[in-house]
Amino acid sequence: MNTKGLVELIVLNIGKDGGVLNDQTFAIMVLMALFTTFITTPIVISVYKPAKLAVTAYKHTTIERKTRVSSSES
Repeated sequence: MNTKGLVELIVLNIGKDGGVLNDQTFAIMVLMALFTTFITTPIVISVYKPAKLAVTAYKHTTIERKTRVSSSES
């Protein structure tokens, strides 16, 4: 579970303890929090495939000096 889901559960517990949420609403919200937290990663993996985006070939280059420094000048 990621931190967003944990924070959501903490906020829901605070709301239930404070009397803002009844038991039915709390249960529904907890189930939604768990469902959306656990289903997000598989959906993102199935939709977003970064390996397919990186098809461009990498061109190796070298750095060349324009002037040579002779050993007698050093």
